Amino acid sequence: MLDLWQNDQSIADQDAVRNSAPDLPSTFGEGFDAAWNEGRLFSQSVAGENARMDALQDHIDTIKGATGKDVGQSIDWSQFSAPGVGMVPPTASMLLPQVNDAAQKLGQPTLSDDDLQQRAVEKSRAAQSAYAAFDAREKGSGAGLGEFLGGAVGAALGLFVNGRPPAAVPLPMQ
Repeated sequence: MLDLWQNDQSIADQDAVRNSAPDLPSTFGEGFDAAWNEGRLFSQSVAGENARMDALQDHIDTIKGATGKDVGQSIDWSQFSAPGVGMVPPTASMLLPQVNDAAQKLGQPTLSDDDLQQRAVEKSRAAQSAYAAFDAREKGSGAGLGEFLGGAVGAALGLFVNGRPPAAVPLPMQ
């Protein structure tokens, strides 16, 4: 039998595949990832430095992909320890010169501090946008739990990194 509308059905199927996927209910994993990244890269007090470290790691990964060499292995961590204190966590700006030296030796592009900051801002905005997109979608059976856990674990780790719980924050007396 001759099907005159076969092509129309195929076009409709393709359109449904293209336009339906973003509207599917979100999952536990999507909720956890969205809340975790939004907290870690945008809303926590240490989010700016987290985003800068992620941007620096992306640069290191790009160099490794192009050359096969991990410039992160060339970082001298001994300069970040202080007598009687131990390890002092370095910032991305403290690590950038060593990464740039290793990249330059491999003939790879280097990053300025401004470039690193711009990439960090892009990562923060992407995390916030992903969370907003997740929040606008219909939630699947585990999405709310994933969002709660991602936010709670992120907040707990943020407290650990910040070094003081909310109860220890001094409040102005009136």
